[in-house]
Amino acid sequence: LQFEHINSGAKLIYSNTPDKTKGFTINFKTYSLNDTGIAHVLEHCIFRGSQKYRTRHPFQEFRKYSPYAEHHGVTFEDYTSYCVSNINEKHFIKMVDILMDALFHPLVYEDENIFLQEAWRYDLNEATEEIEINGIVYNEIKAIEASILYTAMCESNKIIFPDTHYAFRHGGESHSIVRLKYSDLINFHKKYYKPENALISITGQVNILDYLELLDKAHLNGFSKTNCVYKSPVQV
Repeated sequence: LQFEHINSGAKLIYSNTPDKTKGFTINFKTYSLNDTGIAHVLEHCIFRGSQKYRTRHPFQEFRKYSPYAEHHGVTFEDYTSYCVSNINEKHFIKMVDILMDALFHPLVYEDENIFLQEAWRYDLNEATEEIEINGIVYNEIKAIEASILYTAMCESNKIIFPDTHYAFRHGGESHSIVRLKYSDLINFHKKYYKPENALISITGQVNILDYLELLDKAHLNGFSKTNCVYKSPVQV
């Protein structure tokens, strides 16, 4: 079944599969036009609390009461994907609510320290008394850059797709991540994290009307379509 929210333009696909596990996925087109890893950093920040659920790790807190709860976020070249799943439907619909609030009202808007923790910052190494660059995404990328195959793949993309977003490292490049500003992240979120730029998928045996009502009343009804077109630069 396919649905489209009239006010916001969000699209939803429902598959009534026989699986016991219920799944909710939402994808946003996110084109990175530099090597700062902005889409990757934002993905990390999304899971650090929201306007309604203000704890720094809402899904980790939720797992204390729901051992079957799973959540993931992945940044690809063309889009960023978030998903939650659970066997227990009561817990599952709560997870959907947590994720949707995090996506459209992330706590990073109020707390720049979330950006500094996830992206990059300067720290003092007490042992050496030297200033060092730190950050979860920064350190993650520094580690993967040690792979020759990864570096070769990234450089090949620059040569093959020079005029598109594929020429850039969507996960980020360590020397470029340090150029990323907090204001850049907020503007990126405002541009891409809109319901009309989202595709939602729900799978499993659920009462789909309950989820349509939750999405409409709690998350989507405050948005209006702008008819913005999200396209990648075309290869010349």
